[in-house]
Amino acid sequence: ARAARGGPAGRAAAAPGAELPAEEEAEVPPLAGEECFMAFVSVDNDLDPECSVMSVSVLDYPGLLRVVCWALNGMDLVVEKASLKVVDGMAEDVFYLKDVRGNKIGDPDMVARWIEGVAGRCKPSEDALASQVFAAGNVTVDNRHYPDFTVVTALAGAEDQPGFLLDLCSVLTGIGLQINEAVICRDCGELLPKGVQDTLPRSGRTFRFLVQNSQGHKLNYSEASAVLFTMELLTSPRRGGLTGPTSIPQIV
Repeated sequence: ARAARGGPAGRAAAAPGAELPAEEEAEVPPLAGEECFMAFVSVDNDLDPECSVMSVSVLDYPGLLRVVCWALNGMDLVVEKASLKVVDGMAEDVFYLKDVRGNKIGDPDMVARWIEGVAGRCKPSEDALASQVFAAGNVTVDNRHYPDFTVVTALAGAEDQPGFLLDLCSVLTGIGLQINEAVICRDCGELLPKGVQDTLPRSGRTFRFLVQNSQGHKLNYSEASAVLFTMELLTSPRRGGLTGPTSIPQIV
């Protein structure tokens, strides 16, 4: 069994005193904000004779259940039953889980850590809301290069495999974005906007998408954060055998 410790914590969009060239802008990590609320998560194999019992307590927000269920689906876990409620603004959810073979969870600690990571919530700062560049791991979302389009660039790295392009496209279209142009390359040269290739490692295939939201505009902070969250799960190294689902929910 495992219980997490969490609560409000301040997070800065950039390190104090950091200096950047006048023509460049700091990259803002996903969920950068003034105040963050971490999730309290425990997974216990002793509370029920047949299922692992996962308890999630976090400040409630729209889309929380969708995010948690998406993460559980990505870990090939089945919800046998659940109790979901909100008490004084806090989501208090209990899930009874099995793996796809009908067994209890083999590594409760890993699952608890993973759900803690996806269920936390931050209030964005003014600087984060106004930023033009967002980055996480091997993914960059950049609004600087075109007046009406956002450039989404991802490096597959060690996670590259047949079907990876389908996974990335599923992320973008599942969030409700329109893909207007795309480039897939290894030695990209002039195929990427100036500066984009310098923000990512040099090995593996690079995937570059020119996108708009469903209203035909650049991505805002919330939309950029949704792209980073989902695409970074696909492009980051697998953690303990975790894999992201190939069907992404509408999370914006």
